[in-house]
Amino acid sequence: MLIYIFCRSFYPHNEFAPLFALLFYGLHPIAAQGSFILDLDNTVLAFTTLLFFFIYIKSYNLPDRIRTLIVPLALIAVLFSKLVPIPAVVFSMFIDYSVRSNWAKGVKEVAKISILGIAAYFIINSIAYFILGYGDYIFQQYLYIVNIFLLLLVTSQTNVFYQLALTAGRLIIWMSPFFLVLFAGAAVRKFKAIRFDRKASPDFIIGIYAVLTLILSLITAKLTYGFPKMQSSIMPIATVFVAGNLSLKRLDRRDFILCVSILLFAVLFLYFAVGDVLYVVNYSAKESLIYGNNLWFEDIILPLLLYMSFPILLIGALMAFCRKIRFKDSIILSLTISFIASNMYISVIHARVDYLTGFDYGTRGKKELISFIKGIAESQDAIFAPVDIFYALKTGGTNVQYREAWGHSERFIDYIRTIQQDIIVYGVTINTVYQFQNTLRNKKVLNFLNGFYDKKDIGSYSVWVSKRKKTDLQ
Repeated sequence: MLIYIFCRSFYPHNEFAPLFALLFYGLHPIAAQGSFILDLDNTVLAFTTLLFFFIYIKSYNLPDRIRTLIVPLALIAVLFSKLVPIPAVVFSMFIDYSVRSNWAKGVKEVAKISILGIAAYFIINSIAYFILGYGDYIFQQYLYIVNIFLLLLVTSQTNVFYQLALTAGRLIIWMSPFFLVLFAGAAVRKFKAIRFDRKASPDFIIGIYAVLTLILSLITAKLTYGFPKMQSSIMPIATVFVAGNLSLKRLDRRDFILCVSILLFAVLFLYFAVGDVLYVVNYSAKESLIYGNNLWFEDIILPLLLYMSFPILLIGALMAFCRKIRFKDSIILSLTISFIASNMYISVIHARVDYLTGFDYGTRGKKELISFIKGIAESQDAIFAPVDIFYALKTGGTNVQYREAWGHSERFIDYIRTIQQDIIVYGVTINTVYQFQNTLRNKKVLNFLNGFYDKKDIGSYSVWVSKRKKTDLQ
């Protein structure tokens, strides 16, 4: 509903903006898969950020005193949803103010709004903690928040090239390269308009916010277990921005029927000829890097080439069969059809596959793994696994040892030997390429594990059970 209201309010001359925005967002795999994940990013945060920018833009013509009161209240809602997007929100406001007036006023106004909103959040949050009897934990909570931001900085510095490349590739396919090109085109047109008119349109800030969030997510070079959880919160904003700036002309009946026919053909072609490109970038590519198989062209490069080049075929078809369409319009229309078709065929695939399609994308056997561990583990057993496994087991686990031990063969062996782990679990989707290459496929580590543990492969996971436990692994 908010997407529809946003489009109607800020794109009154684009009658198709609400339709395309709802269509783009409703069919998008991030929105579809995110709806099955109960998390703040794809539920509350997606709503509060769009609501914040709606209120922010609507307050342009209000008196400064009223605006200084309303916008911080909207910012508080975003803060209570999640703190991670706040740097992008604040910087977006600063750029917007600077373009509309000057940077000095931008610093003053943004500082006023940010300080009021952030201070109010910490005061309300602290009072709530004390009322609920958690006063002793309030400082630990704020320290945890600081550590999270520091961890993001450390992560961005320690990622090697292939991890950054994998993350960028996954993000491009998750968001759709066709959608990103449409977004880039809309952004370029917006910046050109500002350059010539010396004036920013109302939706300028949401384009800035989407760009900043994407840049930050690439700097940290991390998707949460293969799913773009952080990026899911910007999809409503990005789809509104693209739909509102989509310059598609009304088609006559013949051309409309032809475009619908091309759309249906595109869905069938992508489904049967290409397959699941999300599986390719989330699982197949990573598996090939880990195990060094020689199926790069057949399993990875060829599907991606067919997928990425498909709009070129559509441009040719549109130019050949549509009577009143220009080359520039055919590019926009082909990208739009490709984007909708790619979302539709991925949704059909998700309904039919036997692997996970959200977190741990491409993983098989997770339920069997959890059932197996619960069947053999005793209350006092020490389990060494990535945090995701503990979430599934619904048990607690420490974090510090995981981050240090997984990526270093010597530390891994020392930690296993010192704690005397009873069960060790790892897998393609829950461990990094670096961890596999440096530790989990290290000969010294494997010799150590074979000496004291028995191995069982369950789907995409490897489980090592201590020989002290007399367990039937068959």
